[in-house]
Amino acid sequence: MYPVRLRHAALAFTLGCLCASARAETDDALLDRLIERSGLQGKLVQLEAMMRRGTDELAARNPRMTDYFARVRLANARAYAPTRLQPILRQELEGELSRADVEAVLARSDSPAELRLAALARQATSPADRARIEAALASGHRQVLEPRRSELLHELVRAARVDELSAALLIAASVGAADGYAEGAPASSRATVQQMRRGMDSDRPALVAAMHEQNVAAYGLVYADATDADLEDALRFARSEAGERFYRVSTRAFEATAERAARDFAIEMSRSVPAAPAQ
Repeated sequence: MYPVRLRHAALAFTLGCLCASARAETDDALLDRLIERSGLQGKLVQLEAMMRRGTDELAARNPRMTDYFARVRLANARAYAPTRLQPILRQELEGELSRADVEAVLARSDSPAELRLAALARQATSPADRARIEAALASGHRQVLEPRRSELLHELVRAARVDELSAALLIAASVGAADGYAEGAPASSRATVQQMRRGMDSDRPALVAAMHEQNVAAYGLVYADATDADLEDALRFARSEAGERFYRVSTRAFEATAERAARDFAIEMSRSVPAAPAQ
């Protein structure tokens, strides 16, 4: 039992800017500023929201387990709190990027093209726009894109490693949630979680491919009003030396942060949540 859906993961990690972080001798304040301006902080918020909404969906399907899911929500809030995860993400990023990388990212985040894309991403977080986009993704109907726009979005999702990150987070969040729900359950439940982990890891290439299509669809909706020129600018940065390094490093760092949150969720569940009652 796990509360994460492909469309939730796709939209959650589309709604952010496209940027960076710093090296070990850079102070924490600068790292935090870069996390905020790069959109990574927004992704932490979206990760928490994704887990909260998944739990709400499970609770709605199990109306007699109100007290149990109240404690689940508390464990979720503690493990996935963005203010708690940001120092972990900062630590994961330390030492991985040079000062030149940092300067390139800051310059990119201040560029007119990036500011316009960031504004569209912020707009898409409004309740009305989010509901519209999620409904479109859930329907399975894909908007018809001009060939050049379609090519641009596919290239940008791939270059920015959005599909890889989404798949990694889907695995971490799903297995972490299942691990937490298995606390206090029979040993067979723990074995099932381990089997699920191995299965999702072996299916990672297929998940990346599925998330690629979901993210392209989400990008098409979120950035519908963006110009090809702005998207091409984002793609140039993603393919630059600094951009390639940033996306590689930040993907690994964010995945490690999500895995830590998932482990801590299971710990919180073991401390505060008794096993789910038999249904």
